[in-house]
Amino acid sequence: MQLAQLASNPPTAALILSEYTDLKPGDWIVQNGANSGVGRSLIAIAKKRGFRTINLVRRRELIDEIKQAGGDIVLEDDPASVAEAAQAVGKGAVRLAVNSVGGSATATLIRLLSDRGVLVTYSSATVSRSRSTSFS
Repeated sequence: MQLAQLASNPPTAALILSEYTDLKPGDWIVQNGANSGVGRSLIAIAKKRGFRTINLVRRRELIDEIKQAGGDIVLEDDPASVAEAAQAVGKGAVRLAVNSVGGSATATLIRLLSDRGVLVTYSSATVSRSRSTSFS
């Protein structure tokens, strides 16, 4: 399974980083789902190209793991994290937001995105609720 993902995850991350906005070394990128295959690939490729990353994860126990993978800023995906990330970025520009979660998590990305920044959604994890129905 992981071998098969090599054919899709790194190319997806590389295309997102090159096709939607003109990023320059030192620019910031924010992403949710940073622990996904695409998210990890994005971190590695961004680092090679001189971009800095803000990485949002849904579980606190993933923070150190994503930092070790090269994430510049790694925070729990929570609206309260916006102020911490904005302070770390300072006067830098968050030029690209990469969304793989969807729903209300998208709002957190938008709040971190600089003026004229671009939001790219490549996936959306939705929670469905099933109802059981009985037929007589």
